[in-house]
Amino acid sequence: MSERESKSISHMSFPDSNAFTKAEGTCEYVFRLKRDKSSEGSKFCFGYTFFCQNKDTGNTRGYR
Repeated sequence: MSERESKSISHMSFPDSNAFTKAEGTCEYVFRLKRDKSSEGSKFCFGYTFFCQNKDTGNTRGYR
């Protein structure tokens, strides 16, 4: 995997904003990334993301 592809995947793996109305919840989605022309194998790379946010008073940020 190229460095550009790796960076694109890391940027697509986290939500852009807080999608939870009560500041808690889960979010999951699937994304597809077109591979660089120089890449061997599949033309696309598929990813799955699961994001969970829960209150945690023991954490300095207040959530885990």
